[in-house]
Amino acid sequence: MKGLLIKDWCMLMKHCRFHLLIICVFLLAAIVSGEMFFLFYPCVLAGMFTTTLLAYDEQSKWIQYSATFPYKRSQIVGAKYLLGFILIGITLLLTTGANIIFQMRNGGVDISLLTVTLSTTMLLGFAMPAISLPFMFKLGVQKGRTAYFITIGVIFGGIALASLSLKEGNIPVSVAETLNTVLSQAQYILFPLTVIIVLLLYVLSYVIAAKLYEKKEL
Repeated sequence: MKGLLIKDWCMLMKHCRFHLLIICVFLLAAIVSGEMFFLFYPCVLAGMFTTTLLAYDEQSKWIQYSATFPYKRSQIVGAKYLLGFILIGITLLLTTGANIIFQMRNGGVDISLLTVTLSTTMLLGFAMPAISLPFMFKLGVQKGRTAYFITIGVIFGGIALASLSLKEGNIPVSVAETLNTVLSQAQYILFPLTVIIVLLLYVLSYVIAAKLYEKKEL
């Protein structure tokens, strides 16, 4: 798998250098302005690197060529997930550092705000590869992107309907009280809960992607 990671890293340096520059610019902007967008977007962009690299693999026919190497398909899938995990993890550390620097320049670090920001950026960073990669390994990049957008639409549609039901009081009182209690206590468990959810989602996504790719005809 080391060879696969080196190959993807070389591809990243060749095709995505401008994206890395954008991340650096946004980090500087986050330190200066403290705007949440400048913290969120680098993690979203880092989460897109694996799908971008997979698109280049498909375009260059490397996917078919990889069948001649002594790698299991699960290793080929795993290399993309591992590289994504490393890149997103590094970006999370950088955005957290930028957020801390901004807060220190403006009166001190707010741990509660830092926790919420870190949890949100983590979810944003890992959500796209976790949801999109199984589709792309099974259907190809173009069809996989379409399936990804449909899935995201369904998820956000369900969230919107649930929010509407909460506002209109169309759920049982006991359920509403339970939700309110959970939300009021969420600030104490937000970060560890986010870490657990993200890791489970990412590992489950890898397992699904590996199973689907094993059955795909190259």
